Amino acid sequence: MFKDRLIKNLISLEKTIPVIDKIASSYDDKETLALALFLFFKQEKILDRLAHIRSDLYSELKNRSYEEYEEFLDFLETDYVPWKIPYNATKEELLEKIKNSK
Repeated sequence: MFKDRLIKNLISLEKTIPVIDKIASSYDDKETLALALFLFFKQEKILDRLAHIRSDLYSELKNRSYEEYEEFLDFLETDYVPWKIPYNATKEELLEKIKNSK
């Protein structure tokens, strides 16, 4: 059962990541690139896809030993630094950040 879910999730990632790579390398204009990425995320329900993968992974993790689960939680608390969402940024500031990002 886990193997089937794993394969399904890997296929989902394989349908997502190469398209993101293609979009990222297809536009010189960063604004158009950002809009194309947003369109892809919206039309293909990428956030739903990722949420499903995350849910499957957490389900599997909960089936692991207490030590493995604790190790993962420890990683989240100590090693993982989430991206800071620029809540108060204006559209112009966001576009500038996009243009200046690598």
